[in-house]
Amino acid sequence: MKRLIFIVEGETEEAFVNNILRPYFKTECNFYNIVCFKLKHSRGGVSKYKYIKNDLVTAINESDAVVTTMIDFYQIPKDVPGYAESLQILKNEQRVAVIEDKIKEDLVCHYEKAATTFIPYIQLHEFEAILFSSDKGFTELFDAREADFEELQRIMKTFPNPEDIDNGSNTAPSKRLMNCIKGYEKVLYGFALADEIGVVEIMRKCPHFKQWIEKLKRVIDTSNI
Repeated sequence: MKRLIFIVEGETEEAFVNNILRPYFKTECNFYNIVCFKLKHSRGGVSKYKYIKNDLVTAINESDAVVTTMIDFYQIPKDVPGYAESLQILKNEQRVAVIEDKIKEDLVCHYEKAATTFIPYIQLHEFEAILFSSDKGFTELFDAREADFEELQRIMKTFPNPEDIDNGSNTAPSKRLMNCIKGYEKVLYGFALADEIGVVEIMRKCPHFKQWIEKLKRVIDTSNI
């Protein structure tokens, strides 16, 4: 049996994969052979593409492995393949699709097996965007003294697709959460909120995330894994 290897940006994504996606795939696909690794040079962000590539190459070259990523588009290194081209595109989903395709092309040029064993995924615009998929997490975990529910509702109404929340230095999803929730802790609250919302609801509200999960399910459901 093959393994599904996630290469992720940080501890929040690692907790999400291990505690939410792994049980989801076990329930939906009866598949549990999943491992997750943080990027080795990620400390609050990735500074160079070569660090991402080095970790991907190591994983891709492992036997019986299918590899995917969960890396934020927010502050993604400017030397990532396809980055310059993506700046000419207005739609966010198309921008990250270009980068995902170019990263795969770059790896396939040197490692042919990447054509069938690598599924790139760039998170629009960062992990915290998916936490705006529902107000369930906010209302279950916080009270009015801890969270600005009016502002959280306003954000969700403004962005029916949470992946459209912009990536400004003060308005990125994580910045909005820090402004709305007192003492917001990225790893602890990020995992807890996502757990309350659930993968199905996140997929319903976030089309790019949904496409990624469906690709992984198709791979899992075939004889290739």
